[in-house]
Amino acid sequence: MGFFALGCYLGRTKISPSIRLAILTIVVGLILSILESFFWLDYNPNNNWLGLKSSVHILSFGIILLLLSKKLSINYTSNKFKSLIEWFGRQSMPIYTSHMIIMFSSARLGFSPNNWAENWIVIFILDIIVIYIISKILPKKILPYLGIR
Repeated sequence: MGFFALGCYLGRTKISPSIRLAILTIVVGLILSILESFFWLDYNPNNNWLGLKSSVHILSFGIILLLLSKKLSINYTSNKFKSLIEWFGRQSMPIYTSHMIIMFSSARLGFSPNNWAENWIVIFILDIIVIYIISKILPKKILPYLGIR
C-alpha cells in the first residue's frame, strides 16, 4: 500500500529523478534481494523465499524512480499496446485490493494451481474480468471511490 501511495504522490509532483540514481537503486536492491534469498535459504531451506523480502522495497523504489525519470518520460508515445498497459496501470488499486478475495474465493471453489505462474495468470485474468464487470454494472459516480478509472 505504501508504494501505491508513493507512486501516486510522485506521479502528481514535478519531481524528475536522475536515471543514474534510479538504475543504481535498482541494482543495489536486486543484489540485496539475491543476498537476502541466500541468507533465508540457509536459515530455512524448506521455503523458496521468492516472495516479498525487505530488500525488495529498495528495488521497488528504484523502479518507481526509473519510471518517473525525465529521460524515460520524454520519449513516451502511446499506441494500442501501451494504452492497454496504461489501462492496467489505472486499475492497479482495484487489482491490488481484490486479488486476495479472488484468490481465497477460487481456492474455496477448488482451484489449486500446480505452480505460481499458473496461479498468477488465472488470478490476474479473474481480477480484470471482475473489475470490468463492476465498471459496467455500477454507476460511474461510485467507480472512483473503488479506485476504478
